[in-house]
Amino acid sequence: DLQRVAKLAEDELSRTRSLFEKQVVSQMEVTNAEITLKNEQIRLAEAKRNRAAIASLLAELVALREKNLEVAKRLREKQVATERDVGEYEKAMLEDRLRRDAAIKASK
Repeated sequence: DLQRVAKLAEDELSRTRSLFEKQVVSQMEVTNAEITLKNEQIRLAEAKRNRAAIASLLAELVALREKNLEVAKRLREKQVATERDVGEYEKAMLEDRLRRDAAIKASK
């Protein structure tokens, strides 16, 4: 059940935020939990064939991906992340931009 999966992702995001406030996890882990939730929300919108919601949620997802990419670039500068890490975040962002652009066209 997609709604149950989305609820589980929402619960996980709450737990991750709580751990972040206690300085147990990084901001990137919070953003990754937000991305997971956003992807589940997109799946729900797709199941309901709600094109406007899909486009809006994908725009939010792209913003989260961009945030992660910037963090990865900063970590690379500090030699904590590799070029490969940055490439993976950039690839995910570009793929979601393509999905967003296609969803925007489909919603018109």
